[in-house]
Amino acid sequence: LDFQADDAQVRVTRGGAVTADRGTMPEGFSATQQEVGGGYVVDFAVPLDASVSAGAFIGIDVHVIDNDRDRREHKIGWATDQDDAYRSPAAMGTVRLNGTSAEPDRAR
Repeated sequence: LDFQADDAQVRVTRGGAVTADRGTMPEGFSATQQEVGGGYVVDFAVPLDASVSAGAFIGIDVHVIDNDRDRREHKIGWATDQDDAYRSPAAMGTVRLNGTSAEPDRAR
């Protein structure tokens, strides 16, 4: 499955740089990064259009990659530890929107 017009791979790096590596950056996407003891915290918001409502399912995945020395040292992912989501959105996890926040639905 190829990335479609409404799919995007967004990268938020330590230091706060935000780029769209595949697809187009969603209008209104925002991310903040804050240093904390022993690491950092990234918060992000993904805008949804009016056609997406409570009960809808959307694909999403979050990966954290430790790359301190210009090479990948460790990686964890929310839906999978496989490194395939950058190739195809079919490798992403699925969440169901409940109206106020997203609840994981890991049964694909």
